[in-house]
Amino acid sequence: MKKVISHIRDLKLIEKELTKELNGVLAIQLDDEKIYQTATNYIYLDKNIYVFLLVDEDFYQQIRFDHLGSFTIHKNDNKFKGQNLFADATYKLFSININGIVREVEDKKLIDQLIELYHKKYSQNTDLKEYKKEKKLKAIMIDTEEMLAFTEEGN
Repeated sequence: MKKVISHIRDLKLIEKELTKELNGVLAIQLDDEKIYQTATNYIYLDKNIYVFLLVDEDFYQQIRFDHLGSFTIHKNDNKFKGQNLFADATYKLFSININGIVREVEDKKLIDQLIELYHKKYSQNTDLKEYKKEKKLKAIMIDTEEMLAFTEEGN
């Protein structure tokens, strides 16, 4: 078994992929020192990750805001060539990991902007007013401190 990992430093490529991808994995700390992980849709805006979570879920009340969290996307995609150090690679994985502080979004203008961006990205066929009616959703963000991206090739 061989594996080659190549770090990606091209911020434009990373941001393009973060804007284009539809979902990823959010990992946040809870009060009882457990980690909550969930696959979720998201918005990438101003170098931060934003998601909407249901406030009536049990875990929401336990989220440790102002603590570290992370968000990751993975895709198996042959267009990211990496270094191609060996010809018999059977997979090519592209991955982006964002680490930062978990914060609640309180700014009304930002929340309205996020709702519009969600609508544009995920539900263009529905009425935007439907997004604004949902009161049980609360916006949180990963305030980015570190962004890592790489390709991995292997067999």
